[in-house]
Amino acid sequence: MFPPATWPRPIAVLSRVFARQGLALILLAGTAMAQTALEPDQGGVDFKIQGEYSGKVETVTPMGAQVIAQGSGQFKAVFFPGGLPGQGWNGTGRIEATGTLQNGVATFSGGGYSATIGEDGTLLNGKTDKAELFSFNKIMRASPTEGAPAPAGAIVLFDGAGVSAWKDGTATMDARKLFKPEGATATDGAVSKQAFQDFTLHLEFREPFMPAERGTKRGNSGIYLQGRYELQVLDSFGSNLATGADTMAPKRECGAIWEHFGPALNMSFPPLSWQTYDIAFTAARFDASGMRTSPAIVTARWNGQTIQDARGMLNHTLAGDLEGAAAGPLRFQGYGDPVYYRNIWVTEGASSVRPPVRSLRQRQGRLDAQSVRLATMDGRKLGTVKESRPACGHYLYSGPQGGGEITYSRGAIHEF
Repeated sequence: MFPPATWPRPIAVLSRVFARQGLALILLAGTAMAQTALEPDQGGVDFKIQGEYSGKVETVTPMGAQVIAQGSGQFKAVFFPGGLPGQGWNGTGRIEATGTLQNGVATFSGGGYSATIGEDGTLLNGKTDKAELFSFNKIMRASPTEGAPAPAGAIVLFDGAGVSAWKDGTATMDARKLFKPEGATATDGAVSKQAFQDFTLHLEFREPFMPAERGTKRGNSGIYLQGRYELQVLDSFGSNLATGADTMAPKRECGAIWEHFGPALNMSFPPLSWQTYDIAFTAARFDASGMRTSPAIVTARWNGQTIQDARGMLNHTLAGDLEGAAAGPLRFQGYGDPVYYRNIWVTEGASSVRPPVRSLRQRQGRLDAQSVRLATMDGRKLGTVKESRPACGHYLYSGPQGGGEITYSRGAIHEF
């Protein structure tokens, strides 16, 4: 008998080998299994242990901790001085430790901290390298906008009654009355029948529990505003958004405007928790000749915290539609992962939080791909590109006059 599709690949392969030899692969009871779970009771001990913990060190200093399941009884713990993200942490001083589940207890060490969590996943007990004791309780946070009702006049795109607001074949509703975009590539997914210009969007999403996966293979989806600008959806619980060797990594995490802007704060709740996006969008403006006169503006709140504050879009994101004056639909990326949505609604019109639009300059220019430098047509150097990209695309640059962000396309450089 072949294993379920949800079993992790190494175990599934071993099972097939054993089956061909007429043998059975026996999995020891109590062993933490790495698999995709859509409900808490499917996640096993790993799921019970992972999550958010909160308390005080020596009953005085507030601190939070996020415990991230890594598959097969392996964990990462992140300690946040002052409290959890959005709940007291000031953005600096995170401390990481690794943990292993043995004999019903997950034991952690690293960064001067040691701790344990029992298999019931209710308490995290430990001490610092200064012998300061702590005992944190498991907590379950909820977004302040979870379950927000659609206001009068709003366009309800999904409320559990069906997927009639979406183009045929692009979305389904399961038995739990949850919304799932169809598709397996970056350009697939649910496409709204209605197109929009300026709007405010509310939605709630739920990441699967995929402990064996890493990076963008861990519950990948995304919301394309006007079909052009992607706000990333991903299980980024516990990820470090600090810029490291890979400067693009934060721009691919949940809450990022894909490869353009990383989120100001990682507000990920643990997988299988309901999370919210509240997005204010102002469309780009174009003159009669088709020249863009002001960029699209995106403000996004994630679980109640502002993570993109009046971002001016220099261009569409990678898999988005080309920019233009016409209204565009909403697209919820499928990409094959079991990410679910609910309570999706839109109010049309300019947002009350829309900031003043920054001026946009245009100049003729060229990109020297060999030396990776930007220059105007007459050869005056704009600066050095920090991140190499194809000839047409989005760039960060630095030079004698400072730096900035630009879009280069067909000989034109658009620059704030």
